Amino acid sequence: MTSHKLVKIEKVALRDARLHESAEFTPWLAENINELGEALGIDLEFQQTEVSVGRFSLDILASEIYTNRPVIIENQLGTTNHNHLGKLLTYVAGHNANIIIWLTEEFHDEHRQALDWLNQRTDEDTLFFGVVVELLRIGNSPLAPYFRMVAAPNGYQKRNRNSAQAPSAISAEGEINQQFRQTLDEKLRANGVIPWMTRNPEVPYRPLGGILPFVYYGAIWDRKQLNVDLLIATKDRSWNWQLYSMLQEQRTEIKLALMEFDREIEPMWLDARTKIRLCRDVDIYKNRDAWEEYQNWIIFWYLNFREVFDARIKELATYLAEAE
Repeated sequence: MTSHKLVKIEKVALRDARLHESAEFTPWLAENINELGEALGIDLEFQQTEVSVGRFSLDILASEIYTNRPVIIENQLGTTNHNHLGKLLTYVAGHNANIIIWLTEEFHDEHRQALDWLNQRTDEDTLFFGVVVELLRIGNSPLAPYFRMVAAPNGYQKRNRNSAQAPSAISAEGEINQQFRQTLDEKLRANGVIPWMTRNPEVPYRPLGGILPFVYYGAIWDRKQLNVDLLIATKDRSWNWQLYSMLQEQRTEIKLALMEFDREIEPMWLDARTKIRLCRDVDIYKNRDAWEEYQNWIIFWYLNFREVFDARIKELATYLAEAE
């Protein structure tokens, strides 16, 4: 029988790793923002580091993929303090942020309680997270970061491949979002479409696969609209814009192709997000009797979007790759 030597997982303090906050840790986190997103159950897309807000500088500005909600991330090596809490609130106001993440080595109870209070007093679209970052090493392995959530909104549900955390309460709107997506998923499967895993089932979107990694289709809804989107969101923002611009050059041809399915269709080209969108005025929260019609509309346009865009995107992506 082979003998296996077990080694202990060792915690290493950030200060012992001699990381410099702005010069090393912030750039690393920006490059690996998906790891933080996985820990929180949020699909994050990096935007910019060291963003000016008056006299101060926000560490990381990001956004939530699909919904495009602004996300601010404040890093702090060491222990939480009032100075960083004040900066955090300044950044929230400066960017009208929906998702606020305070990431540090250690949280004082009073600062965790402050985030809990803010979550209780703000609306459902404003989410405050407190996150402790730890460094782990197994034997002589390189250091690996581990993100541990210590403060989160009431009703927030974290779901990923490693863990599930039951919510203390789910809002009425969040419950409707879950129900709408569950019945939508049944219809998708009946049409041969495998729904993608989504980390937070209460959020009003359903991501769907595309022809290439980080080129997504998806459905998004709120109290005013139901949307079907094509979203280009690779890590290389320059590449995203090149692909999007090349699609725009085919704009007339694309519209004519979409009009084969509906003569009245008018897609929106949202330049700020490398996104192409179809909209329909609905209210899924009030008009539940029309859910089947809404879901059939989503599936109809998802399948037709893929027919119009998949081959084009693959051809353009191949061209860009060969040109590099």
